[in-house]
Amino acid sequence: MRGGDVHPGGVFVHSSGAEKSLIDTIDELRKYHGDKQGKKFRVWVDQVLVTDTAPGTWMVKLGKWEQSGDERIGCTTTVKFTAKDGEGLVWEHVEQTWSVESKLKDDSSWII
Repeated sequence: MRGGDVHPGGVFVHSSGAEKSLIDTIDELRKYHGDKQGKKFRVWVDQVLVTDTAPGTWMVKLGKWEQSGDERIGCTTTVKFTAKDGEGLVWEHVEQTWSVESKLKDDSSWII
């Protein structure tokens, strides 16, 4: 996901409240490639709800979970997509909110 897939002004709002460029957030994921190798690690989503908010615009709300060893953390993620001619769907805004059971004191173990 790069270039035409992400709005140049797209924003990622982390569960901790920190805001960052969506493109920078995606680029940052490269440093995590393979860091969980040899460890029990899973990421999954559930409760996906898609809402057509305006012609060519959708809000997607989902539960996102990460499990490393016996620790499981989760958040509610909301993504705004818009349809752009010739580009398909473009990510415009991503926002995450901690689930009640996942309030972390240190979010350094949280990948995205």
